[in-house]
Amino acid sequence: MKTMTLRSQPLVEKLLEKVHISSKCWLFQGALSPDGYGCMFVDKKHVSAHRLAYLLFCGDIPKRMHVLHKCDTPNCVRPSHLFLGTHLENMRDMYTKERRPHPRGERNGNSKLTQAQALEILLSSGPAEIFTKKFGISANTVCNIRTGKRWKHLDVNNQG
Repeated sequence: MKTMTLRSQPLVEKLLEKVHISSKCWLFQGALSPDGYGCMFVDKKHVSAHRLAYLLFCGDIPKRMHVLHKCDTPNCVRPSHLFLGTHLENMRDMYTKERRPHPRGERNGNSKLTQAQALEILLSSGPAEIFTKKFGISANTVCNIRTGKRWKHLDVNNQG
């Protein structure tokens, strides 16, 4: 959506008739995208409900700006839960709040190692073969952990 200002009372009513207002989030009850964001058609254009709410209640959305959620609820349209941010700020917010689409470490269903095991490999200097036998992984996996290509989120300076 381009930079625009909307102050249409009928449009406010059209949005709010699809919203369940509670003491916490205002949940959009209309159509939802596959990732859970509310969506509507306005002037024959597909519009995200949270972006529309921001436009109606908060003001303009400058070009290239995203509307982010403080509450991390995709179908929430409560104006006090919405704020503007760049794409980079949106990605940082997502990673900080652990909402990334691909879980890291042992939260990843394909992981053969626990965080403690990966840390043991990272902090060791012994031959890779020790860990290939001990954990049933390849020497390449050991190398990737040690070089930071895998499990790069581990903080070796903050281990208790």
